[in-house]
Amino acid sequence: MITVKKTCYLIALILMAWACSEENPEFKVSKSVDISSSFTGNTYRLKVLYPDSYDESKSYQTVYLLDGDWYYNEFSKIVHEKYGNDVVLISIGYAGSDSRNTDFTFPADDLLKKSGGAKQYARFITEELIPYVKNDLQIKSNGSALLGHSLGGYFSLYMLLQQEVENPFNKIVAVSPSLYWSDAYIFGLEKKYSESNSDMNVSLYIAMGDLEGVTMNTHFDAFANKLKSRNYQGLSFQYERLKNTVHNNSPIIGFDKGLSITY
Repeated sequence: MITVKKTCYLIALILMAWACSEENPEFKVSKSVDISSSFTGNTYRLKVLYPDSYDESKSYQTVYLLDGDWYYNEFSKIVHEKYGNDVVLISIGYAGSDSRNTDFTFPADDLLKKSGGAKQYARFITEELIPYVKNDLQIKSNGSALLGHSLGGYFSLYMLLQQEVENPFNKIVAVSPSLYWSDAYIFGLEKKYSESNSDMNVSLYIAMGDLEGVTMNTHFDAFANKLKSRNYQGLSFQYERLKNTVHNNSPIIGFDKGLSITY
């Protein structure tokens, strides 16, 4: 049986793929490299945008963008224009088939086939990707941000709240996060985090389009209110409802606002 949640998700997936299918921009200082993961079994294509005046001896803010195959084209232009001297943008896409439904979700849910691999993806990021960026690409970081939309937004919050690997990001931007995933599992994960932590040393921005439907917005309000009520030490938290915005319009708007606010 096709549920309302599944129908909404499939429509959003089609719209996002259509909206983000423009040609790659070419910047003077950029590169594309592939990295394979022993944890997920996938090969990822990284697109790296350096500052125009990049200097290997200096440290930069590193911004990791999920769903790079969809969002790098448009968002890299914004980063280049607004943060051209301060930020290294690292978008994470796929060299083969897209496995975001697996990588961005935990636990598994019948809503999507082959879901539930976020634990392995989190280990890929912390134990393979970030060391590769530091050691092989020789990028020095003085702070890292993780940006995700939809299921990518869900994973960004999962990365923040899970306690199996250390969260390496001090900035999180989650736009239109799929907070309903697996009977709103993320709420229980936050509760578990609160039971053993009084602090959350991160700058967090979450956003939701006001036209994304009742389910998405109801979960968004509940999650924002819960975080506010915790009074975590060290947490800089801002949330926003984007006006006249549907699901496929929210990512670039939210990434732009979120990056600006978390800085």
